[in-house]
Amino acid sequence: MSEQLEFYLARLRDGEDVLCRLLDLDAADPAVLPRLAAEFDREPARDVRAALLEVIWQTRDPRAIPVLDRALADPAPKVWKEALDGLVAVFGPEAITVLETALARATGERAEWIAEALDPARDAELTRSPAVATNGASFSRSRSE
Repeated sequence: MSEQLEFYLARLRDGEDVLCRLLDLDAADPAVLPRLAAEFDREPARDVRAALLEVIWQTRDPRAIPVLDRALADPAPKVWKEALDGLVAVFGPEAITVLETALARATGERAEWIAEALDPARDAELTRSPAVATNGASFSRSRSE
């Protein structure tokens, strides 16, 4: 499994779309998600960090929340917006707490985006309907930097 993961991580760094392949690896081995989180923490390139985050949150695994939380503080809008999508998609009280904490320290555009993300997440939490939160991951704002 490690050789396959290394292969697909290299392809990801080359700009290839390997999301499905990495998700398949994660489904087969629970050790993949922590490895992807570690790769995110080491990665200097913002586009690769954003791509890694997309793979991480697409697992919809609550174990992704700590790395998504860290990524909310990333200076690159492409990265923190990906983390925001992930926290809404992962859903649950822990994700909502992370978003509320991030909102308290955020300013400007980041604060606006987090506040917008919290609305569907809070609504879903109140109704206990994960489908609402999952659908809320798509924002109406432009993701361009």
